[in-house]
Amino acid sequence: KPTTKKDKSGEKDEKELAEDGTTSPLLVGTLTYSDRDNLRRHIIRGNWNYENSLPQRFELIRTIPPEENLKELPKDGEFNGSFNVQLEVKSSKGKIKKKNRAVQESGVKLRFTPKDEDDEDEGNSFAVNG
Repeated sequence: KPTTKKDKSGEKDEKELAEDGTTSPLLVGTLTYSDRDNLRRHIIRGNWNYENSLPQRFELIRTIPPEENLKELPKDGEFNGSFNVQLEVKSSKGKIKKKNRAVQESGVKLRFTPKDEDDEDEGNSFAVNG
C-alpha cells in the first residue's frame, strides 16, 4: 500500500507509517493527460524510493473512456505501468555491478485525496492510496 505525494515542485519528502508500523515506498510524480493518436490517457510519471534508497523511475497510465472528461484531474481509477528497481549483480569475476530492471504492474487501483496545505500549492497536492 504505497503512499504517493505529488506537488508542483516534486521536491517535498514525506514518510508515512503503514498500519504495521513500517514505512511504505514514497512516490513523487506529476499527473498529466494526453490525447495523442486516439489514445486518451492520464499519466503519472516520477520517482519512487524506499527509506534511504536512491530514487527510481516509475510510470502509471490510465486509459480514459470516450464518455469521461479527459481534462478532469485527478480521477480515481485503475492504472497500469512499470517501475524501475536497481539490483546488485555479481559477475563471474566477483565484481558487483548495479543494473536497473523494469517491473511491469497492472490493475493498480488509485484513490486521490486533496492534501490540507497552508501554502500557495493549495489544490495541487494530493495523497494517493492504492
